[in-house]
Amino acid sequence: MHVMLTGADSGLARALARRLLAAGAIDDRQITELTLVGESLRATPDDPRVSTYCGAFDDRQLLQDIASRGVDVFFHFFNCVEEIPGIEFDELYAVNLIGSLKLLNHLRSESNPVRLIFASGTAVYGRELPEWMNESTAQKPSTSLGAQQLIIETLIEDLSRRGELDGRSVRLPSVLSMDDESLPAGVEIIRGLTEAFAQQRPYYCPVPPGATGWWMSEICAVDNLLHAANLEPSQFDGKRTWQAPILRLSVEEIVDALARRYGEAGRALINYGSDAGLEYKYFNKPSFKTTHARAAGFKHDVGSSVFLRNVFSSIVAARRVKGVKLRMASVHGVSNA
Repeated sequence: MHVMLTGADSGLARALARRLLAAGAIDDRQITELTLVGESLRATPDDPRVSTYCGAFDDRQLLQDIASRGVDVFFHFFNCVEEIPGIEFDELYAVNLIGSLKLLNHLRSESNPVRLIFASGTAVYGRELPEWMNESTAQKPSTSLGAQQLIIETLIEDLSRRGELDGRSVRLPSVLSMDDESLPAGVEIIRGLTEAFAQQRPYYCPVPPGATGWWMSEICAVDNLLHAANLEPSQFDGKRTWQAPILRLSVEEIVDALARRYGEAGRALINYGSDAGLEYKYFNKPSFKTTHARAAGFKHDVGSSVFLRNVFSSIVAARRVKGVKLRMASVHGVSNA
């Protein structure tokens, strides 16, 4: 089985690659080749099954390589998952949307549909959210990223309906990866708090303790993506897009869990602000009921302590890989609750 993974520069994608190599199979089929595609790939595991391609996922040479070698399972991550100053709309549009459209068009096949798992996100719902949400809540993107995610989800559903693709989309909340050099500001706050407690140093948290967000550990996100890849059509229940169950935690609850792990002294080192812009963009999220996704076997981190335990486990896994022989890229515990 040939597995390909785009957007392989991110910590989440790297964690998925490690898990795929360790598992060695998807749906009881042995992985014989894993191709990682990224704009600027870092060191990759020195594994004979791994091949790399540095470039955008709509690159003509990459598409020719796909055509010549074939792909059985395709994990697709956007190259850019955050709208930040300095990234123009045209760049985001070209990298995420147009690149994905070209890729999906190239993967179309009625004789041998590729199994494609798209890592979508909660940006599809927008920022003006109701007091509570469920899987029937309307998608009203308020950012270009959210609009692009929704467009790709819709096209995957359509191509799957036509029998040209075996698509599955999973909407992930904010995923905390300690292996990324940069993260969206909301997730960066949680990483900053975690590092401050671990190192017993001061930290300025720009949002108040009561600010509440949607979170997921890297380990749990990988679990959900792999679960989507292994789902049988009988489990779809007419849907190919799932909202992954969400762990909703306040900053205060995360600080409480950190204090239990590292001691109460760390609390005195945290100073809080009240950045209304950050709160509006990343926090004050409502409860989200995901009955359908839970029934299909998708999961979230059980609570704040398990969330942090999974975060630290992912750090250990990443360091273990970095401690063994690496090569440079050539051409370029969860619950159903």
